[in-house]
Amino acid sequence: MSETVTVKREECFGDAVCTAVLPEIFDMGEDGKVNLIKESTTLRKELLEAISLCPARIIGLSLKD
Repeated sequence: MSETVTVKREECFGDAVCTAVLPEIFDMGEDGKVNLIKESTTLRKELLEAISLCPARIIGLSLKD
């Protein structure tokens, strides 16, 4: 099993904390909401930081077969 990054884009506040912490995974769309560039990363520490700092709490991890 592997971990997959998930975002609830429609609930994004546009704070962009995630893009500052992990630009390899997240960027901001023209509409001011986060875009998920990649669904997986080896940068687990940074990903957990982005998850914990997100004010909207829209970033998560799910297990994938």
